[in-house]
Amino acid sequence: KQGERMHLMLEDLLALSTVGRVDPPSVPVSGEEVLKDILLRFSAELNAEGLMVTSAALPDMLLSKTLYIQILDNLVANALQYAGGELIEVSGTRDSSVVRLMVRDYGSGVPDEEKERIFDLFYRGSTGKKFLGTGIGLATVQKIARLHNGKAWVEDAPGGGSIFIVELHDV
Repeated sequence: KQGERMHLMLEDLLALSTVGRVDPPSVPVSGEEVLKDILLRFSAELNAEGLMVTSAALPDMLLSKTLYIQILDNLVANALQYAGGELIEVSGTRDSSVVRLMVRDYGSGVPDEEKERIFDLFYRGSTGKKFLGTGIGLATVQKIARLHNGKAWVEDAPGGGSIFIVELHDV
């Protein structure tokens, strides 16, 4: 088990270290294609847990497909661990050059005192110790957002759970 955990951590650290070294594409990447890739990747886990993902149309972006996938992969993986219900909602909006990606779960939420630290490298929060993980996924999301003049944060969802939001400037 420790070997598997170390392997996972090394893979996550490698992904984090390569963020920012990917050139943006010359044509927008389809948000719908990225979402299809994510749903295919997690199909076994979703079926095993009896979870359903609903989605609104995701915006196309001038962001490498690899980075777009990394954002949603990390947020959906996080929601899978903490969903606490039968539904994960994925959505996105565009307002001029500002794109927001959102993933909502219906779990127990993130305690207020942890909201600022949840995107810190290796920080797993008080509820994160129950699940396999490295504390690198959300830090990777934050790094991608910052490299694109944006940010990532978490809010309480109405009725319970969390909404993870990533804002990027797509120029």
